Amino acid sequence: TSSGGETQIKTDWRAGRRFQAARQSLLALKDGDLDFKYWRPFILFLCKVDKTDEGKYVPQKGMINLISQLMKRGKGLSIVAGVVEGEFADHVELLESGRKHLQEKLVEKKIEGFSEMVCARSIDDGHRFLLHSKGMGVLRPNTVMIGWPDEPSTMEPSAMSTYCGLVKEVELSKKTLLICKGAVDFPENDADPLEGFVDVWWVFDLFPANGLLLLLPYLLQKHRVWRHTTTRLFTVAPPETDLDELRSLVEGMVSSGGMVAKVKVITMSAEDAPRFADAAVSTPALHELEGRQRRFSETFDHLERNMLNTAASLATESHPHETLSTMAEEEPSSILTMATSGLEAVLGGGGGGGGRRDFCRRRRGVGRG
Repeated sequence: TSSGGETQIKTDWRAGRRFQAARQSLLALKDGDLDFKYWRPFILFLCKVDKTDEGKYVPQKGMINLISQLMKRGKGLSIVAGVVEGEFADHVELLESGRKHLQEKLVEKKIEGFSEMVCARSIDDGHRFLLHSKGMGVLRPNTVMIGWPDEPSTMEPSAMSTYCGLVKEVELSKKTLLICKGAVDFPENDADPLEGFVDVWWVFDLFPANGLLLLLPYLLQKHRVWRHTTTRLFTVAPPETDLDELRSLVEGMVSSGGMVAKVKVITMSAEDAPRFADAAVSTPALHELEGRQRRFSETFDHLERNMLNTAASLATESHPHETLSTMAEEEPSSILTMATSGLEAVLGGGGGGGGRRDFCRRRRGVGRG
């Protein structure tokens, strides 16, 4: 307050420079700058909030912990966003308090990013609005994280259709889909280090998502909680495949990328795994994998130099480790499993199409939840 009683507003003169630097950087970004080789994680987490408790964050199997642990090496951004049903004029204070609580949660979890709250006529409308509108210019979320339904077996057909419709829109938007399901919660950042196996399944599709699925355990294992886990890569191929040559190619791909993983090659016919039949039809010839191996190795080189990060997963009610029990029945169980699967096949329809996607699942009874 000045001597005349007028209030003096304290000004940070560096704010103008920060804005100018941010403006120039945004305008300098062009289409293709954040493509696969130079990809950074920009996660939009469509979380749950409690409308009756000031819009506070509702825990969802420790999913927010997973964001923090993936960002350890990724150096990307995150938007944690909630939706409130109703009219905007009736919930202005709730939206402001909810945004504040979400930002406090980000600080608590040491996540670099932003909080957001929107009002919509339905939760689904709010999710679609966030999916299509968040971002500025080229800098838009490239990964979407949503929760897995609590009881898929008892979902109404309309709820199934709505859920699958959202997943389909994420796919059409060309964004990575990250859905996590666990018998126990993903561990806290200060939890005791886990020990065990992280299983990756390539079922017929011998190079799913250009290798992004294999980056997930690599990035997680940079965090202290996952550092002592071991990656196992199970590659499932049709019977006519040359297994020795395939194993050699996959092992070369893993080692050239600087990863440590146990590679196991398994044969199975498409009739024995109908959910993966489409992938079996499109399985590439081994000579085609050599080019993919080189691209994958180049990507890992950039990952080391540029601190890249990516994750793509989809939880399913039954996953390859259970459905295809002959694959690893003598192997020790894993604490985290990732594979490709079709969501609509699991939920029983809706949403149209059954494209291949990725999933990760926390196993029961291992680590702290």
